[in-house]
Amino acid sequence: LVGGMLVMLTGRIWGAVLVHTGFNLTFVVISLAGTFLV
Repeated sequence: LVGGMLVMLTGRIWGAVLVHTGFNLTFVVISLAGTFLV
């Protein structure tokens, strides 16, 4: 939803790409932290 709103508001897809990348990176970091801290 956030990505779609960014595309609609800005008319460009790159904001949505960056939000999507940041969202995925957050879960990668959480997964790695869980792996190494356990």
